[in-house]
Amino acid sequence: MDARYAAGFFDGEGCITFILTADQRRPTTLRTAPWVTVGNTNRQVLESLQNWWGGRLEEAYKNERPNRKQVWRWAPGKRAEMESFLKAVLPFLIVKRQHAELMLEFLTLPRMSPRKIEIALEVRKLNASKGG
Repeated sequence: MDARYAAGFFDGEGCITFILTADQRRPTTLRTAPWVTVGNTNRQVLESLQNWWGGRLEEAYKNERPNRKQVWRWAPGKRAEMESFLKAVLPFLIVKRQHAELMLEFLTLPRMSPRKIEIALEVRKLNASKGG
């Protein structure tokens, strides 16, 4: 798959965000889980992403309503896959460029870096203002 095509597809159909949860052992600490995903009804395109960058492909949800297509979701499963994908598409991203730059910074930080929470909140704010 061409990185330019993947970037355009990701700009329109993808999402970069973080799942924030309270740390069970340290209640005043937030845990950050990076999340990069692409959802679509065209499984073939998502299979191409999986073939190039690894990750997992799964049913996003079953739509029981008539005349509705199955929605699929691809997500790089490992940080290395996430980083490889984002580095490949970054030069061609428009809508999600800032999101991708922040995610790539996040992936390079030490585990307990306070900057991780800042990045997660910044990305979530971007998503609220212009979509993720």
